[in-house]
Amino acid sequence: MNFLFPITTIVLIVLGAFCIFISIDNSRRTLLKRTDHMDKKQQIYSMASNKKIEG
Repeated sequence: MNFLFPITTIVLIVLGAFCIFISIDNSRRTLLKRTDHMDKKQQIYSMASNKKIEG
């Protein structure tokens, strides 16, 4: 029973560190996808005509 608190603390710290690193990796991947998507020019078509509007 004396070791329950230290073991629980260590497990929670390890779990928290794992979650932080997963979150950082996910944020980095999402940012890379978002910037790659924004680098490509989107082609918007007007509803009134078939002319391509680059934006």
